[in-house]
Amino acid sequence: MKKLISVIIISAMMLSLAACDSDNGKDSSGSHGRNTKNTQAYKPEGPDPIFIDETTTQTTEATETSAAVTTEATTEATTTTTAFSFGKVTDYVVDARADYQYLEIYGEYHVPKLLFNSSYADEMQKEIEKCFSVYITELEEYGNTHYYSTDYAAFLTDEGILSIVFVENGEWGDDLYHVWNFDVATGNKVSNSTIAEIAGVRDIRKTAMDAAQAYLNNNGMMVVENYELVSPDDDYYVKAVEDTFSEERLNDNMMMGLQSDGTVFFVSGIASIAGGEWYYRMYDAKGNDLTYASGWVR
Repeated sequence: MKKLISVIIISAMMLSLAACDSDNGKDSSGSHGRNTKNTQAYKPEGPDPIFIDETTTQTTEATETSAAVTTEATTEATTTTTAFSFGKVTDYVVDARADYQYLEIYGEYHVPKLLFNSSYADEMQKEIEKCFSVYITELEEYGNTHYYSTDYAAFLTDEGILSIVFVENGEWGDDLYHVWNFDVATGNKVSNSTIAEIAGVRDIRKTAMDAAQAYLNNNGMMVVENYELVSPDDDYYVKAVEDTFSEERLNDNMMMGLQSDGTVFFVSGIASIAGGEWYYRMYDAKGNDLTYASGWVR
């Protein structure tokens, strides 16, 4: 009996040892018979190699491209914002004709009205009111007025310089001109020296003299060389031409301004053979008549 029990115990122990050997043949993944001695990718000695992941590369390129586009757009937007835009002329001056329609007997009175306030703007307004006080007086005393209408021109440059020319139209062509130049950012007066600098004019008087001479020759009124009358051979106009180029009329403080493209214009008394010895005229540096140039409100 004891032998039988001993045989049973020994048999049980052998079965248990067989089961342990079978478990040691499995790896961590539960696969049988696989060599688990080296389960990681080969890594050479030395510094870690750079492994390029294609998906990561595409994402990086896309990010860089997007960043470049964003930077470019931001730069463009910044540039646009930095280059301050002064808008258009009518943002600063409008026609106040409706305020003067009661005077319109012979023509129309177009009058510039500023949309900003400054001491210099007040000066302009007072000068215009003074003109109309004369008209009203003439109407009351004589039933008519010599200056039957008014017009104005307004020009705005990229630098924010607003030049306004107000013209009183006389019955005999003897028009009167008034010129104001504003810095629209401040409402202050812009000096002739600043206007000349923007227009690239080094010598105001010399440039104005050349322009006035070109005006006389361009319009077929007279032939003038070296600022002297060549024809018509009439002593009556010799003095008129001399006065045209006098320092009293053409000087650093004369009426001048800027057109919207930044080119200079002048206003001065010019000799004439159209019935009067001289009249005020508006002209550019090349002597072109600007009476009907763009920018006028009529």
